[in-house]
Amino acid sequence: AIASEERATTLREVFEALESSFPAGVQQLDDFLEVQVVTRVINMQTALATPQILVVAYIGFSRKTCMVILLMLLAVLSATISPIVPFDLGLIRLMGTSLVALLVLGIMARQSWVARCSFFCERSFEAALETAIKSGRQADSILSHKLKNTM
Repeated sequence: AIASEERATTLREVFEALESSFPAGVQQLDDFLEVQVVTRVINMQTALATPQILVVAYIGFSRKTCMVILLMLLAVLSATISPIVPFDLGLIRLMGTSLVALLVLGIMARQSWVARCSFFCERSFEAALETAIKSGRQADSILSHKLKNTM
């Protein structure tokens, strides 16, 4: 609930008018503002955490990045576990966080797969290059011996 000190600085005229004409309205306004403030805070946390999680996801699989992402997701979800937070908002955040978690896992898996493919291609190219160099040296050696034998 909004403290009486905060009332004096935030909505003094509104609360005074409500207290004199409609005392039950003060509690309703208090409850409404509480839910609105919590909703805004959760929305801001989500808006700030989602891009950070996605940036970390592009790093790929590792123990530290998985822990960072897990902790950030838990921080976003922990804000929704409160008696103040409406059930529908908590459920929407849970579904949204689950979708972000799946997206993050997909991005991390893709990034790791791309890195693995890149390393495999590089290794294959180096192996093929070494084989080509050995074959070229053998061919040079054979040509060199043939040329010596013919002279």
